[in-house]
Amino acid sequence: MNRSLSTCGLIFNLIFLVGYLCPTIALSQDVSSHARTRVASADNYVDMGNPEDERLHNAQGWGAINSGLLPQTNAEDRTSRYQTLRGSSSVELFVPQVGVAYTLLFRTEDGAADDSFDVYVNDQGPVYKYRHGASGQDYPLHQVNIEASLITDSRVKVRFKNRAHDEWGRAAVYFIALKGAAEQIAELVDGMQRTRLAPEVVARLAAELQSVHNAIDGGNAANVCRELSAIIGEIEAMSGGEFPLEEAIGMMSDLMRVKALVGCHSIRAEHSR
Repeated sequence: MNRSLSTCGLIFNLIFLVGYLCPTIALSQDVSSHARTRVASADNYVDMGNPEDERLHNAQGWGAINSGLLPQTNAEDRTSRYQTLRGSSSVELFVPQVGVAYTLLFRTEDGAADDSFDVYVNDQGPVYKYRHGASGQDYPLHQVNIEASLITDSRVKVRFKNRAHDEWGRAAVYFIALKGAAEQIAELVDGMQRTRLAPEVVARLAAELQSVHNAIDGGNAANVCRELSAIIGEIEAMSGGEFPLEEAIGMMSDLMRVKALVGCHSIRAEHSR
């Protein structure tokens, strides 16, 4: 994909503007785009449609198990099954740390019917609303930042409520996970090895991301925000050249989501007073 740096700058500025104007971690987010996902650790995701995994995660209220492969299922998801969303359905996920923000990720397949739904966390919300578009376009991956105040226990209840306006509306839901900021950064470090970058650039960015990971583990939010901003600027400067444009936009979007998750805009506002 051959685009000029100015084009990339415009795209990135739009990404940044959306992230800045929206609340740091909104209690109601409407779907507007989709991005890729990566494999979650075993303790915080559920393979929907897998009876044993559902039993361990106390999944309730879902439709009949479908053991067929979904057309758009990626091998990285480690799932080949899904459950149909009927009325109100819930599943419990487990997190290693309470009182911190997480990103809720899940995939759905939308059909011709109205497959609208809302999502609640620990019966609060909705934290997310999906409304079926007139075009019937799929949004396979949904990513929603969940504020720390909602994570009050290591067991987190995620509930999906069917909001379809027709009797056929039942979204197919699969791969539900919760990921913290450190886990997402660790996945980006691992993912650097699969990029089409020069080895020296990979090594430099991986080291910078590892520094962010260390700052997250150390609870230094100000350093996390400063280092993330520097990395985003570095990637933007390389995009369309050393860094393929599509990969650069994807990584900048991932890093902006982590910035929102740790509250970087709130920190900046406090420092500007």
